[in-house]
Amino acid sequence: PVGLGGTHLGEITLGPLTFRHISASESRGEVSGHYHPKASIRARGRSISRPAFLFDSKRLILPAYGTFTGGLRSQSRVLCDLMGPEARAVLTGPQPVAIPMPGKMR
Repeated sequence: PVGLGGTHLGEITLGPLTFRHISASESRGEVSGHYHPKASIRARGRSISRPAFLFDSKRLILPAYGTFTGGLRSQSRVLCDLMGPEARAVLTGPQPVAIPMPGKMR
């Protein structure tokens, strides 16, 4: 938080990557947070929802790392609009699982 002092930047570019809080629509090589995606899969007859990394050929959106931080479903309009048709979700957990991004599957 800005109120705590120290140095902060709206974004920083390091080589081919740009790190920012909120994803910009036409960025390439972008790593962002803010939306903190989550995705669900069906396993053994039940639905399992987990924080998830979303990535496509342009960007990576990070999941929430804190217990009390919510998560935005990967099927949400804002995430579907940001991500390309090849987008994948990697559900976090003891055994990470990569799946086509829910909401992008045709």
